[in-house]
Amino acid sequence: MEIQFQEGIQAEITCVPNAFIDEYVAEANGDYVKVYLYLLRHQKEKLKGKEIGEALCLTDQDVKRAILFWEKKGVLKEGTARALERELQSEEAALLSEEKLSQKERLSRMDRTSFFDEQKQEMDGKKREIDEEEFGGILFVAKHLMPVVTPSHVQLFEYMYQSLEMDAELIEFFLDYCCSLQKTNCRYMQKVAVDWHELGIRDVRAAREHVKNFDMAKGMKSGSGEGKSGGNTFSSKGKSGSSSGEKKGNRFLNFSQEEVDYDSLAKQKALERLGQFHTAK
Repeated sequence: MEIQFQEGIQAEITCVPNAFIDEYVAEANGDYVKVYLYLLRHQKEKLKGKEIGEALCLTDQDVKRAILFWEKKGVLKEGTARALERELQSEEAALLSEEKLSQKERLSRMDRTSFFDEQKQEMDGKKREIDEEEFGGILFVAKHLMPVVTPSHVQLFEYMYQSLEMDAELIEFFLDYCCSLQKTNCRYMQKVAVDWHELGIRDVRAAREHVKNFDMAKGMKSGSGEGKSGGNTFSSKGKSGSSSGEKKGNRFLNFSQEEVDYDSLAKQKALERLGQFHTAK
């Protein structure tokens, strides 16, 4: 068989030592040979492991195995494989850090563009300032009543306080009611809050009357055999409107005194208001 290279293919030459052909080629697989020839071609350059892999269509592990093989054969200096390992680990850590940062930014954008942003923007013109002590009491009640309080929940409470202009006592009653129904999904809570606002409910007395009327209407429908609530604000699965008349105990009121920090004025006020809700019921 006569081998003829295309014209110009031998314009630049990389010399291969005879020892490579005589002593090593028989034991080296194709990937090892590719890496050896590439290193020989670029021996005066500073190479990175990923560059070698990309140039030869090999993975990082393929390159590491090849470097280790040639180091054991005495072709490469001792420590070359270890240096390559450190380099790849450093690059991997940098990529992982960048990915985490990117994910954090995505989650931050999602929080900033939550599902009730449109309504919030519509009412931005009549925002009121947040009283830190009152809002702290709202968060205290929420954390003890709800299974979990997410950033979206906090944003919803801010929306209710600033844009819907619901006072702290009404928001705490609202939280108590939603938790008694075991309905703490942000979308559900937002719809109830907007409905109350549109119905003109501005204080706890009006809210309690609304809930009482709703429960009575639901009980009458249940007694007449109609299973649906007729498109009202609250879900037909609400626990407070069951036929047995039983109301679910509030986990918040069952906490021992040792678990509550009574030194906080905001917490004291929140507890007192929440206690009044249940006394009134």
